[in-house]
Amino acid sequence: MNTITNSAPLDSVCIVLFGPHAVGKLTVGAALSERLGYPFVHHRDVHDLVVAVWGAEAGGNERLHRHFRTRICEEAVERGERGFVFSCVWDLDDDEHRAGVDEACAVFRRVGWRVLFVELAAPLSTRVLRVRPPLRRLYERDRFDADVMAGKPLRWALGRFNSKGDFPYPQEHVVAPNEDDRPWPAVESVLAQLSFDGLNFSGARATGAVA
Repeated sequence: MNTITNSAPLDSVCIVLFGPHAVGKLTVGAALSERLGYPFVHHRDVHDLVVAVWGAEAGGNERLHRHFRTRICEEAVERGERGFVFSCVWDLDDDEHRAGVDEACAVFRRVGWRVLFVELAAPLSTRVLRVRPPLRRLYERDRFDADVMAGKPLRWALGRFNSKGDFPYPQEHVVAPNEDDRPWPAVESVLAQLSFDGLNFSGARATGAVA
């Protein structure tokens, strides 16, 4: 686990939140967005946009996901945002997934932003429970969730979504456990590791959404 020293102010920072399915990217991403005042785009938002336009068969089209995600990142820069958070379900061994993440990050790096990778981690036993209602938002329920609820978490092993000491950007990477039902312990861990000082967590609100 690395600690990233924040020698710059809280401006011009993109946080890439990643990890396996149901590790809490939605919950922690929304809490980070609230605490830092950055816009947040959850990977499922991009997925649902693709499906809404071209149907369920296009839901797994990585090229379309890359196109929309990159354009949203460009819009954040063009609008003069202070920072940005986006999440991804990233198979670390898949070249196409890596290229898609690189493409989005390049939008920010070209204008001098820092890009920080925040990896969430939780055991499979914890994540399986999170796909059961009411924790999982109903619009996110799909065949994937149904398989897990039926005791068949086989599809969870189709990619490698956590690092094993071989993350491609080791100097920009921190890991945060997220086994709590509330996002704030993970958020505190992330911000402490990123050396974001002077933030007040006393008024943190709990939220039930987990994704």
